[in-house]
Amino acid sequence: MRLTRRGWALVAAGAVAVQLGLGLGSLDLVRIGLVALALVAAGATAVLTRSRRGRQRAWTVTRRVLPTRLHPGSSAQVQTLLTGRGLRGVQLAESAAPQLSGAGAPRARVRRAPGALTLDYQVHPTARGRWPLGPLMVTRTDPFAVARHRGPVGEPTDVLVWPALHPLTVTGDVVIGDPARVALGVRSPAPDDSALREYHEGDDLRRVHWASTARRGQVMVRADEHTDMRAVDVLVERPHGAAALEWTLSVGASIALAALTAGHPVRLLGAGGPVEGYVHRRQGDQARAALLDPTADASASRSPAQAAERLLSASHELGAAGQVVVAVLGPAPESVRSALAALPTRATCWVMVRADGPTSTAAQATVHQLRLAGWRGVVVHTGEDPDAAWRRLTEAAA
Repeated sequence: MRLTRRGWALVAAGAVAVQLGLGLGSLDLVRIGLVALALVAAGATAVLTRSRRGRQRAWTVTRRVLPTRLHPGSSAQVQTLLTGRGLRGVQLAESAAPQLSGAGAPRARVRRAPGALTLDYQVHPTARGRWPLGPLMVTRTDPFAVARHRGPVGEPTDVLVWPALHPLTVTGDVVIGDPARVALGVRSPAPDDSALREYHEGDDLRRVHWASTARRGQVMVRADEHTDMRAVDVLVERPHGAAALEWTLSVGASIALAALTAGHPVRLLGAGGPVEGYVHRRQGDQARAALLDPTADASASRSPAQAAERLLSASHELGAAGQVVVAVLGPAPESVRSALAALPTRATCWVMVRADGPTSTAAQATVHQLRLAGWRGVVVHTGEDPDAAWRRLTEAAA
């Protein structure tokens, strides 16, 4: 609990009035001073009492962030709702991590209703990561505005910010490969690949499952994406430098999302965390979250040796027959090159090798060895426009 400026002014005026009244023998001045001091004491007591009762009333804080996943350059609407009794005279404020507030503190609007206070504002993330929003800060003042109490209510909410995403185009007959035009064939459909769903406008009528349509009385289509689209593994390195890490994750996430949008089953490997299996477009927003959520917590490697170790571990999951591998990495040591060189016998492989530093000698050597093993690849640079780097990679397929 703290006194406001008005409270301190009344304390000072009351003390002076009491002193002058005693010095001059004026009972009225003493009474005026005592009234001012009593007013401050009463206000402070009221604030403390109401604050303790407020905690006992167990106010409820509900916070919604839409959309739930963000990326740098996007924005989200935040709505924080405080419900309970005794909310009259309460003021709200909410803290946000600097990575969510952009250039300055978010400007909020407070809406009041019986038994509820709502705080509305927007956040504009500037960096990838998992950033806290909250807790809600509640400020109480007495009716005379001489004292206030400020404290947190509720728990903070973590907001996931993915890497910067860029709109890339995945063409079926170049990098990803149309199964009818490649010699490697297609993945064998898993038991769940032939799942049925209701017909949506725009679906290919050749995918209508007539037996189920007749049995259920509504048009059903096959959702067997694997039988039409090859699986795609996107392998990313977690380099030692922060700038290289952010660029690599941004490019890898954009490629994975573009392949998912085109209808391919996709995995994003190397970003950190366990990868349980392929995600599919038919899973909707859950597919995007399952694919990109691990990137929010991805950390840079402590050294180039650790980066190589992480990349080698992730590469062990690659190479199922008929799939496509797209790798985004830096100059690789011999152990990583050897492991990756064995993949083209089982999969179609493409690589972007990032040139770290003023010279690209090491990157050129990595690309050269992988090309000899059957990879198609290009040398890229940290900070290069991802769309331009992707176009150069697709042109290497021609």
